[in-house]
Amino acid sequence: MEFFYSYCISGCIGLIENWISGDMHRSADEMATIAAEFVLHGFQAMATL
Repeated sequence: MEFFYSYCISGCIGLIENWISGDMHRSADEMATIAAEFVLHGFQAMATL
């Protein structure tokens, strides 16, 4: 379980860094939704975003 948490946290940090460096074109709420979808559904979430 420790590895899963580490994986999820690293991914979320990467999303935030990418969002900030990309001039934050999406809202914070949109980014929260994207992060949650990735954590809950993995790459299957890509089909819905």
